[in-house]
Amino acid sequence: MSYGSDYLEQHPQENASSVVQVALRDKLRPQNGEKLLDLAGIVESAPDDASTNKNHR
Repeated sequence: MSYGSDYLEQHPQENASSVVQVALRDKLRPQNGEKLLDLAGIVESAPDDASTNKNHR
């Protein structure tokens, strides 16, 4: 049995998708989301800390 399977057995509220989503959110999110949001075309202007400051969500 692999480590991932052990983790999921010990944390039944989690699944492979939720583990990956948390990793992406916490580890790979750019510290300055303004350029990413502009690239996505979601907003025209965003504060520098838009991806990390909960007040800007």
